[in-house]
Amino acid sequence: SARSVLLAARAGQDIDPNRIVAPHEAVARVILGDYDGAIERWKHYILANPTHKIDLSRDLHWWWRPLRDHPEFKDVATTEPLGGHGH
Repeated sequence: SARSVLLAARAGQDIDPNRIVAPHEAVARVILGDYDGAIERWKHYILANPTHKIDLSRDLHWWWRPLRDHPEFKDVATTEPLGGHGH
């Protein structure tokens, strides 16, 4: 399944110390309807990149819109521009 492929594609911290693969997996999980998994992967990314929260001061990118009402979305989003990759 697609979820199995996503799990197999995860890189360890020795290969991906900045966790740049995690937001790509988060987007894939949004597309699959796995909103909890998407939030979890974005939180994983923010641990290494705290200034890259999703920037709600700009238009919310289409791939994050389904997460808007998720109870944990506030943990990965900010209303203050941080200058990161929060699309």
